[in-house]
Amino acid sequence: MAELERVEQAWKEDGAFALLHDLTNCLRIGDVTVFTDMGPLQTEEVKTNPRSIDKRQLRRINQARAAVLHGDALPGGKASDVLCDLALPLRTHLDLLRTATEKAAADGVHAIEIPGSRALLVVDQYGLPQLDLPHEQAVERMRDSFEGALSRAGIGRRAHNVHATSLDATAVDPQRVPWANYPLHPVVCARIIGDYTTVSVETSGPALAELLQVAGLGARWVRPSGNTDLKPGEVVMEIHQPEYLRSVPLPGGIRMTPGWTLQVQRSALDRYLIELLTPGSWVAGMKHVLAARRTWRPWPHYRNEHEVWV
Repeated sequence: MAELERVEQAWKEDGAFALLHDLTNCLRIGDVTVFTDMGPLQTEEVKTNPRSIDKRQLRRINQARAAVLHGDALPGGKASDVLCDLALPLRTHLDLLRTATEKAAADGVHAIEIPGSRALLVVDQYGLPQLDLPHEQAVERMRDSFEGALSRAGIGRRAHNVHATSLDATAVDPQRVPWANYPLHPVVCARIIGDYTTVSVETSGPALAELLQVAGLGARWVRPSGNTDLKPGEVVMEIHQPEYLRSVPLPGGIRMTPGWTLQVQRSALDRYLIELLTPGSWVAGMKHVLAARRTWRPWPHYRNEHEVWV
């Protein structure tokens, strides 16, 4: 109640919009962020008794603020965790997701290939009865539809395929964009949130490595075979960028060439899959992170994301 009262107070007394963090899955530091015309945003910890505010909570708020406004380390105690401004526009194939969810709502199942060696499958529980098929035949229809999309995407059902799904994942992963923010019809977003509509995207790991190799990067898919769910923090690929201009000779007729290696974890691959980034945007982002030549754990973001996520 105290948080709700603070939201109302900000609007009535100051004409300021206050965002209640509990309405999101990704704002977990502080309770309310107030946006005013007088200066930078203010994140607040709201307590019924102001004296009960924990100094550690205030310290985390200040750390988060410094990370966003000044590029300091993110809260959490790891100095290497830093926001990385890619200075690139975000380009996606979310228009294909919109089309697929609309068709699945009418037909129950819809599968389509996505540029960049990906296949998308959407299943809608409200649309499935429209098939008027027994359960076994409906499952077969779904499987055949997805197999066709995988084939058209040129990846097939291979041991090194990986996938990401909308099922139960957003609420436990703060790096995922909440489904309510997707540029889809509000009813579609509600169905996905409630798992009445499920979205799955699959790709081939070696095909992704080849995509980066064509762009001039030394990529290597390192995840073991087996089409199982990706685990948080799991390294799936390594991208090496040698610096031949700094190569130096060593005794014995050999040369030493320094370089940087970027380890791609689940979150980066997850963005490519669930957010349906265009291959060009994804590859350019990887190049930008490597070009920074830093020993860090970057949290990349694109320049115009606020224009994509509603």
